[in-house]
Amino acid sequence: MKLKKMCKIGSAGIRPATVVLAALFLVLGACRSKSAGADPAAGAVSDPKSEAIVLRVEGTAYSAADFEAYVKLDAGIDLKSLEPGALSRIFDTYVQEKLLLARAKARNIQPTPEERAAYLAKLKGASTISGTDAPATTIDEASIADKLVIEKYLASIQSTLTVDNAAMAAYYDEHKKEFLQPERVQVSQILLESEAKATDLLNRIKNGGEEQFRTAARAESKGLEAPKGGLLGEFSAGQLPPELEKAIFVLKTGEISRVVESSYGFHIFRLDKRFETRLRTLTDAIPAIRAKLFEEKSQALVAAHIEELKSTLEWKADTDKLPFPYQRIES
Repeated sequence: MKLKKMCKIGSAGIRPATVVLAALFLVLGACRSKSAGADPAAGAVSDPKSEAIVLRVEGTAYSAADFEAYVKLDAGIDLKSLEPGALSRIFDTYVQEKLLLARAKARNIQPTPEERAAYLAKLKGASTISGTDAPATTIDEASIADKLVIEKYLASIQSTLTVDNAAMAAYYDEHKKEFLQPERVQVSQILLESEAKATDLLNRIKNGGEEQFRTAARAESKGLEAPKGGLLGEFSAGQLPPELEKAIFVLKTGEISRVVESSYGFHIFRLDKRFETRLRTLTDAIPAIRAKLFEEKSQALVAAHIEELKSTLEWKADTDKLPFPYQRIES
């Protein structure tokens, strides 16, 4: 069939990497299309604007209402709360997903019942408000199969991607600044609620050794790290509040600070160790380099694949019928 397109969907919309690498992009997938799930006998009064078809892919129609439901899941808010530019990028991604879905179904890619159950459990866990059983957003279980189809299809086209050792070594040589570890310090603290208590304790331990500091921390500190003898951890410049860094980074190894006030209370710090700036080795850097290069190759692969789908599948996007002024994004 002759390809029909009423507008060019910007390939520079939401990055293909969003489609490829973020597993949770599938949580935000669209509801079923009218052709897949509408019940003409339902008898509900419909809004003509919502019924308008905004996208057709290989004979499947998607309405403005389908897209609006997708946006609500994607952004977690009503469509009317988003700017046209953001909605346009979301629509670009919507089109990309539907193109991928059409090709995946043509390849007869289907999830097993076990995969579907496991995936649904994962989505429910990701969509629960931390510390409660309350859902952060509604999960459309009817769309789970389609989400899994897309995920399995993307995995299949990525399966041939590799990152060789020579490429990783070359990246390391060209980007060594990325692997410089700045100066770090290992710090311990005693945290007290009053300056008087902190000053009294400082006078008792300032000439003592490490064990005396840790014993005092376990016995008197109000900090969460007290059971560990006050051990806070390792920090680089910029990772702590400025007023605390000023007191910590001037210390010598083993030295105890003056009493330092902050919004948390009154601190007594001990600088346990100082680590000088160093360059991570290639061996240490390999996992990060492999992940970065794989992501770049995945982005390029899926971007090219989506362009191929746009040129070979029968599809049409009618952006004039969207419930917002679509803003075309030129590639």
